[in-house]
Amino acid sequence: MDPQDPTQMMSQLSTLTSVQKLASIDQNITKMLGANTMPASSYLGNYVGLSADSTTVSNGDGGTMKLNLPQDATSVTVNLLSADGQTIVDTMKLGAATKGDAFASLNFSKAPDGDYKVSVTAASASGQNFNPAFSIGGIVTSVRTGVTPTLMIGGREVQTSTVIEVATPPNVAAA
Repeated sequence: MDPQDPTQMMSQLSTLTSVQKLASIDQNITKMLGANTMPASSYLGNYVGLSADSTTVSNGDGGTMKLNLPQDATSVTVNLLSADGQTIVDTMKLGAATKGDAFASLNFSKAPDGDYKVSVTAASASGQNFNPAFSIGGIVTSVRTGVTPTLMIGGREVQTSTVIEVATPPNVAAA
């Protein structure tokens, strides 16, 4: 190859442009495949996590929480906080829980309808407090298919693009 030869230079630039375009196409395909490609119907009956720190309360129902406890807990407390995260609006004591995933229905009877932040604190057998990972969502009860599939969680419509996790729930314990 002789980059000083105008004919070869044009040929090399053309090849380089083609390679760049192919790389761009490859990146776009990778993004599409990495996106949520799960068929909407496969969500039915499953827990879908939508948020890792907030919930919407409607008639006292704050959705379903999935906790991931790295160790056994002698007690787990869920605080419903104002939208700015500064004021505790309601508290749920879930009691003891074992290491692993645990599900709980979030019932906040003191909270007016609205959007809230959520925090979770657990206590270990040694008395140390820790903050387990959690997500808040619900059980998918129906699906509306189309260009943008919509999941129904209780009476709420949710886009599949907002789902951060999917799990098969055991019986959800009411607290």
